[in-house]
Amino acid sequence: MVRKANHRLEAAVRKQLAHSKIDVSDIRVIARSGKVSLEGTVPDASQIPVAADAARKTQGVSSVSNNLTIREEGGG
Repeated sequence: MVRKANHRLEAAVRKQLAHSKIDVSDIRVIARSGKVSLEGTVPDASQIPVAADAARKTQGVSSVSNNLTIREEGGG
């Protein structure tokens, strides 16, 4: 039952991120009893605080751990 609630919260956070124009392709959302972790990368530094704010606004979220970093382009 708890696992299903966690999955529902993860999906709700992803939806909120997408609604906030965050590129979610490289973001992993992990929810544990209302505590949400954002892991992965975004293309622009300005999206990091916006993503955390969007996650906090999601109903059922009690805290957000924002571990997002800026995606490195190219590499050569």
